Amino acid sequence: MKVEFSFESGLTTPKNAEKFEKIWAQFINKVQDDYQIDLDNQEMLRAHIAEHHGHVLNLMDIFWKSALDAVNWGSEILHEHLEEGSEDDARATLFTTLTGLGSRALLAFSEVSWLLRGGYPHGAFTRVRSLHELFIVAAILSEYGSPESEHPDLVDRYRRHHEVFANTTARDLIATDVPGITDTLNDGVLDKLDTRKKELIATYGKKFATTWGWAAPLFPNEFPSFIGLNRLVMPSLTAYYGIASEHVHASSAGLIDAGEPDEAGAMGFNGGPSTEDLGFPAILAATFLLAVVGAIVPVEIHDPKTGKKIDTGRRMLEVLARLHQEILNAWDKKPAESDSGDAESAEEGS
Repeated sequence: MKVEFSFESGLTTPKNAEKFEKIWAQFINKVQDDYQIDLDNQEMLRAHIAEHHGHVLNLMDIFWKSALDAVNWGSEILHEHLEEGSEDDARATLFTTLTGLGSRALLAFSEVSWLLRGGYPHGAFTRVRSLHELFIVAAILSEYGSPESEHPDLVDRYRRHHEVFANTTARDLIATDVPGITDTLNDGVLDKLDTRKKELIATYGKKFATTWGWAAPLFPNEFPSFIGLNRLVMPSLTAYYGIASEHVHASSAGLIDAGEPDEAGAMGFNGGPSTEDLGFPAILAATFLLAVVGAIVPVEIHDPKTGKKIDTGRRMLEVLARLHQEILNAWDKKPAESDSGDAESAEEGS
């Protein structure tokens, strides 16, 4: 190399403040014109998405609203039929926890939908990863954490798990040196958080203090992990988790999707929206949300003494399943090839 490069990480202050103000004024004047061109290009791209995928994106909105209604109904009906007693108290805690997971899944699905409308499939994949985790946790708690299961304390372990990390989080916040932080997180608070961690480990074991430690009873011979939980529920989903993770972490795998070589072989990277690859995250998101709702909405409620059916959520689940299939079918249809030119020109200008 014939030259040397120097870099300055963080905030670069002007060497000549007076001269920089003139440079700044010129920059702002020029960028306003360029910005409007960029806005127009992005609007063209999003108009293309709305024109060619608006139907399925609207279906996703209907699916979200129907899932919201189903979760609300499921939560209300389940609590309505609980009775006084420790077993039903535990069941109420389970239902409340599942409803909370359902609420988070609904939010993540809505974010997927809006990111796709904006042309950000990779951003949508980050929310799909969250949906994947929410589905697996809901499935695990439903299967292994009910009062009559082998691990009835699993729900309480899950709900308390964040507490074991509170002392570390507090010290990390203190390390930020935010003014006044030690007034709130003083030695007395830290001592209480340290004591609480010791209590939790004494109650639940050393593995409880690991990332997925609330699920330790399910893994007596190994450390609990998300991949391990995924293996218990549906091993075939592991590959999708890896695909979504590429868009969350700064791994080298993410570079593959982030750039394309030009004719000279130099790598170029796109930091803006795209019309490509919108369907895959949408299909996964709808699939995971449907599965989470299935853990909250009972297909049937009946009286075990009389055998009489009291209520049913089957119709709601059937409608959601049909909407899910309609979404899959719609994304599976490719826009006409003649329509691709407009989108390509919009992307080139962005």
